[in-house]
Amino acid sequence: MNENPLDYGYIAYVDEAGDPNLAKVRPIDENGGTEWIVLSAVVMRSKWEHDLPVWLDAIRDDLGLDKSGAIHFRNLSPTRRLAVAQKLATLPVRAFAVCSKKNMRG
Repeated sequence: MNENPLDYGYIAYVDEAGDPNLAKVRPIDENGGTEWIVLSAVVMRSKWEHDLPVWLDAIRDDLGLDKSGAIHFRNLSPTRRLAVAQKLATLPVRAFAVCSKKNMRG
């Protein structure tokens, strides 16, 4: 058993995309939220935690993005989306996504 309860072996960064209001969903309902909801996570070993800012800066440099801003996939062109995905594929991380469409109404 680990003697230090603050030690951890993995880090998970979790994010969601989509509209949490499920009462009205497009295209079924007029003025509804998006029909997609996505829950995603990037998981990595804690030993890489200090390298993460360097990785993000490199991705921003490759794309010509402002170093202070977040990288939002939905705001990227198809070419930049591919570049980010290819860069992520070289990093010691694993990415997961759960996607749901339409069946979330109500």
